[in-house]
Amino acid sequence: MDATLPLRQINLLNPALMPAREIFSARLIVLWVFVAGMAMAVIAWWAVVETSRIKVEIAKQASRQIAEKARLTSVLGDSVAITTPQEVAAKEQEVRSQKTLLETRRVARDALKRGLVGDDGGPSALLRLVSQSIPPQVWVTEMRVSGNHMDIGGKTLDPLALDVWLERLLASNRLVSKPVPAVKLERVDAPAGAPTRNLIVYSFSMSAALSSPFADDGSRP
Repeated sequence: MDATLPLRQINLLNPALMPAREIFSARLIVLWVFVAGMAMAVIAWWAVVETSRIKVEIAKQASRQIAEKARLTSVLGDSVAITTPQEVAAKEQEVRSQKTLLETRRVARDALKRGLVGDDGGPSALLRLVSQSIPPQVWVTEMRVSGNHMDIGGKTLDPLALDVWLERLLASNRLVSKPVPAVKLERVDAPAGAPTRNLIVYSFSMSAALSSPFADDGSRP
């Protein structure tokens, strides 16, 4: 007797019948290793580039510091120890003050030189006026000019000759009449046995203001 078996349809696409897939296959692992290696290479390259940039920046800063230190050393001198910014500022201010003083002295020197070589002004003209106007009875032992003030010291055999000389100086317009020039006169006794003991000698000092002041350096023509 033949038995008839029922036919059953089997779904081969049923997930339960399909072989399980391996999550971490050999190919996937190789792929992830490659990606990780590329990422590490990029990070290493960035680190090298950034390190080089930082080194270059540090070298530039060091170069600027060395140049600034060399400049300050050349200005302030090798013996100056620079420790703080305040000391640097103080030294720079001192240098500027010294330069200003030097420039002022240079201007005064140039003005004095112009006066020495000029025909109508300056110490040379004043000396020429004194030598040309002084009477024979008067001789000068000292002459000092400072700014707009002139002092003359000397001796004379005739006090009236000083009045004549002062009138000549005032007439030249090199001296001002106000304030009135001051003249001090004092008799000098000759030592005993001197050949000129019979002569009467007077010591004088004359102080007057100049119409054109010179550099105030206490010069003595």
